[in-house]
Amino acid sequence: MKGAENGGAAFASPGALAFVLASEKSGIIEWSSGAERLLGYKGEQVIGKPFQHLVSPQAVDIFFQIYVRLRSMGSTSCVLPMLPLTKAPVSFQWLFSLVEDSPEDIRFSALGVPEEGCLFSVEFLHLVLEAVRPEAAVLLDDEGRVIHANTAAIYMFGKCLGRFGREFFPSHEEWRAALVEARRGLQKERSFSFKARVKISGDRILPVAISGSPLPPFGSFFVIVRDLSQKEELEKEKKALETRLRILGFRLMQLQQEERMRLATELHDEISQKLTLLRWKVSRIDVQAPSSEKLAKECGEIMEMVDALYQDLGNLVTRLRNPQFEEFAFLDALLRRVEFFNKAFELPCSLSFAGEIPDLRGAKRHVALCVVQEAYLNAVRHAKATQVSICLERKPEELVISIADDGIGMSPRELKRALGSPGMWGMALRAEAVDGYLEVTSEKGKGTRVTLHLPLRSGETG
Repeated sequence: MKGAENGGAAFASPGALAFVLASEKSGIIEWSSGAERLLGYKGEQVIGKPFQHLVSPQAVDIFFQIYVRLRSMGSTSCVLPMLPLTKAPVSFQWLFSLVEDSPEDIRFSALGVPEEGCLFSVEFLHLVLEAVRPEAAVLLDDEGRVIHANTAAIYMFGKCLGRFGREFFPSHEEWRAALVEARRGLQKERSFSFKARVKISGDRILPVAISGSPLPPFGSFFVIVRDLSQKEELEKEKKALETRLRILGFRLMQLQQEERMRLATELHDEISQKLTLLRWKVSRIDVQAPSSEKLAKECGEIMEMVDALYQDLGNLVTRLRNPQFEEFAFLDALLRRVEFFNKAFELPCSLSFAGEIPDLRGAKRHVALCVVQEAYLNAVRHAKATQVSICLERKPEELVISIADDGIGMSPRELKRALGSPGMWGMALRAEAVDGYLEVTSEKGKGTRVTLHLPLRSGETG
């Protein structure tokens, strides 16, 4: 069977569109089975003859105007009375497309359908194909031949009108695999969708997604080809950037800790030393003489101030070297943070936990406390909530920390905008830096929930 050889008749759809490939100089070059069914001529009866040989004599002058319009517009449509082999003249809708133009010759394709009883026009098909952008879209007849294509398809595949589907695949095996996928989809859902590789202009191989469905009124197939190469490259680049961000985020926290240690050391070594020297000098002033009573009082006040400053310096150095609540276990530190929230703000905050909570240390501890604080402060600033609940749950491979409020919540659009804010972005980045991730859900009128997932390796406590 000719269709089987070309690879398209496997779709087994009755052809109702006539496709003709012709030139002004050489006449008809290709004659489809759809043209044979609709006009009655076999290919050998018309190949090499001029297209106007099939047009009613009264309309030949109209046909010659088509060459002029094709050269200036690239495509044109019209109605022509045709001369079928065994019937009276039949009025056909035709869509002519320029395939190749040279000073010596003009090659064109003609896509036609009988006007009587047809609910759609071939011009409508052209508009449908051109509306599919930026993807490539083509019409295939029952022989698997491209009988029409949009601008994107011509840009992707070059001169594709009249070519068979198998010609666009790198190998016969890949074409057969595509046919199997298409048949399977058509049997189940009257449509198909699969991924494949195709050859485009310049003989480059491109990964694509192919989807299609039959057009019963025309006995043809509408097929969309979507380029996946750019998407795959973007996915690879995205993964590489995410990995770099995690590494940079972790390194940033390391550098922050190193800088805190450096500042603590400098404060201790420089300022502490000078304060000690100042106190020693003040203590040597002779305050026993009667005339020095006022001086003794002032020196005492100075020494008290120095002692207080020295104590403040010690506290600052301790906080720089050891972040707040570092001397406590993680759960105790979180409890103290919640106590601070309840004293400092008018928004009640509760803490609950399930399972044995690991004693997080290092970067994970810092991330957990920062996310809890940022999520609570967001509720204070934006949620108009009456309470916030913090829940910890130990799972086999992760610690889940959830911060939920009963505030006004957000619509999907508002949530999308919020996720791009510096605060939310910073929380997500911190989580990714320790191989965790952040989830944020919200519903208008039902509050917002921020959930931090921190991975825990076997036997890890932080």
